[in-house]
Amino acid sequence: MADHQIQEGKREIIEMMNNNRISSLILLGIFGYFLYESRKFSPFGALFPRTIVYILGVLSLILFVLSFFKKSENKMFEESREIYLPVLTASILVIAWVVLIPHIGFFITSIAFFSLITVFLDKKVKKPWIMVKRLLMTCGLVAGFYLFFAKVMQVPFPEGVLF
Repeated sequence: MADHQIQEGKREIIEMMNNNRISSLILLGIFGYFLYESRKFSPFGALFPRTIVYILGVLSLILFVLSFFKKSENKMFEESREIYLPVLTASILVIAWVVLIPHIGFFITSIAFFSLITVFLDKKVKKPWIMVKRLLMTCGLVAGFYLFFAKVMQVPFPEGVLF
């Protein structure tokens, strides 16, 4: 019985190491894509995105290298398996947000995305007035972000249906 549990634990560690390796390779692909796309920016316009992309690249490389070293068995993250569905759903929503921005526009897409993600991530709150309050806060934050960058900093945003 104890040998079976040890073997199961070793299998889980190897599976986690493989998952980390695959995740790091996907992130390195994202790093390469965004680094390639940032070449179209002006030198000052590319400063912040390239900084973030380089940080992503360095952290992805670190994850890739660490995935080759055997980890000690750690029970701390066993309960976190139940969060896979919310993480996957949030990831799909982020991808949909990025894909829809050029077609619908930053403002409308962001309000819809952040409203959905807020409601999705906090399933405990079902009171309508709290949901309306969060929707208004989301609209205010997106509008503030949009106005600051589009009007004050004069950063062009993808235009859509209304903005």
